[in-house]
Amino acid sequence: MKKKEFKNIAPVLYELKSLDKGFSTPVDYINSFDSNFNETKILARFNKTNSFNTPSSYFTTIEDTVIDRIDQENNSVPNGYFDTLESNVFEKLNKEPKVIELNTSKRKWIASVAIAASLALLFTLQIFTSSSNLDFSSLSSTEIENWISEGEMEVNSYEVATLYEDLNPDNYDIYDSYNEDDLLDYLDNVNIESLILTD
Repeated sequence: MKKKEFKNIAPVLYELKSLDKGFSTPVDYINSFDSNFNETKILARFNKTNSFNTPSSYFTTIEDTVIDRIDQENNSVPNGYFDTLESNVFEKLNKEPKVIELNTSKRKWIASVAIAASLALLFTLQIFTSSSNLDFSSLSSTEIENWISEGEMEVNSYEVATLYEDLNPDNYDIYDSYNEDDLLDYLDNVNIESLILTD
């Protein structure tokens, strides 16, 4: 590749090539790395004095030192505490709980008021409910369609056919209301397997 082509393709790299600064390694650095790498040379750079040391006989007296410090902080268990612990726990568990009994006359009064209130509520709700009879004819067709499509009522084609036995399909000319393009669009968008009647 010629310099002009390189300059046209990558102008930034071309400018960096002209700079004298950059990273370089000494001559024969990689080949002599193993011989120059020495663990003792690296360890010689660190301070040879040991900054972590323990006092003499530290590990032999540590247990006594910790126990003395606990005793000084008054974190001790009373004498005989564990001997009487089990009996104290069972004594508290076996105590009878305090129960406040309701007066029997209050109970009878509360029961009679609850019965009276429920009867009053029952009669009030019967008065304010509408007396009009709800039947199938009072529902709109969209409500019925939603009810069937949401699975609240299952209807198959045989049940629909029994409802409309007196209708004669020969009286209805469906060819006048639909053209061939509408029929092809419908067949393209419908799942034909769902139209198969199985019972």
